[in-house]
Amino acid sequence: MFYNEIIIINPGTIANVRKTMRQKMKISGPQSLGRLVQQSRLAAGLTQVELAQELGISQRAITDIETGKATIQVRRLFDLLKMTGASLGGEWDTADE
Repeated sequence: MFYNEIIIINPGTIANVRKTMRQKMKISGPQSLGRLVQQSRLAAGLTQVELAQELGISQRAITDIETGKATIQVRRLFDLLKMTGASLGGEWDTADE
């Protein structure tokens, strides 16, 4: 899916048109969760340090998530999803430059 972003400075003047694409991903385990977090962070223009500061956690925690480290909390989340028959997915926009 493509979306167009248009910024209007004053009536009748188009300052910037940027084509964006909606990305979708099914989350099936720690690795795909990590890819989702990394891709959405990059699309938002954030570094790991900036994201960690915003969340009040360490940059190492962001690295662990993005590399798919199966922490106890992540394993429990996927156990819960499996036991309840639920699934997890994510979406984010990327610029088509």
